Amino acid sequence: MVRTSTAERHGYRCPACGDELSQDPSGKGFVKHMSNRDCRFEAGERDTSESPAGTSLAPTSSALEARIASFSGRSIERVRSILERVTTSERVMPPTELFNEGWLLRLALDWFAGHPDVSHPLGKPAGARWYSEALLPSQFAARSRGDSLAETHTHADGAVGHFRIGHTGKGDLALESGASHFVVLEAKLNSKLSFGVKNAPGFDQAARTVACIAHILSVARVRPEQMSRLGFFVVAPTAQIERRVFATELTKESIRQKVERRVRAYKSRAQDHWFSNWLLPVLDFIDVEALSWESVATTIEAHDNETEAWFTEFYECSLYYNRVLA
Repeated sequence: MVRTSTAERHGYRCPACGDELSQDPSGKGFVKHMSNRDCRFEAGERDTSESPAGTSLAPTSSALEARIASFSGRSIERVRSILERVTTSERVMPPTELFNEGWLLRLALDWFAGHPDVSHPLGKPAGARWYSEALLPSQFAARSRGDSLAETHTHADGAVGHFRIGHTGKGDLALESGASHFVVLEAKLNSKLSFGVKNAPGFDQAARTVACIAHILSVARVRPEQMSRLGFFVVAPTAQIERRVFATELTKESIRQKVERRVRAYKSRAQDHWFSNWLLPVLDFIDVEALSWESVATTIEAHDNETEAWFTEFYECSLYYNRVLA
């Protein structure tokens, strides 16, 4: 059991064990581990939006919309003040709330978005956008109540391309009909790719993400052959990559076998057409590999006008506060 607020901050992955977490559509204030039932992180804890007397403190939807429409931004100044103290003895929150792989990726994507002339897997072409913590819809969503093979959305640490967000849900991603660029990114500092989901224990994070990419293309009727860039990249420390932490999962053969095993679990063979006509062509065209944070830093600092190595500084703080050893 993990607090819903904690799950949201960490992209619905347990910060202690890295396991995928369920969602909380009914507002219970907690979520569950999808695979690792032994993790005791925040066990027995939950968020609450009620006062001691039991009266809801949440404003109505219309009231919230009115407040957001007139948002002044003054509260952001206080947020900045809190963040600026995070490396000092006056800090009021754990430094890892700022110095983590999620913010590393956001900083990198924001920089590349402002430098479209720099060619890079994290680059953003004209007319594209980037987004953090997008929800990728699954080919294996529930077909009926109690579907024993179903899975929920996959959470993407980052995405770059021609897509829209929130078309059918709060953070869901849908590809534009004329899309030519779609890259999904997974950010790591000291963890592995998750091993599977509740109803498919061997369906690891790489296979699941590539399957979601194929599903998203199929829904938009965008053929992989028309994409100028189609990719799934894991961004991690050089030390992890050199230890081949992700090597097996990021091979296309591993992905193909695991998705095929997932498809074969459906006795109706309902998924066979999608597998042959979408998953396999996507595997022919997609780039799947690991990129190092160090190489990202080198690219940024080689093209940046600032004299200080700001990205490397943030990366080193992230390594330090997350106790990542080479």
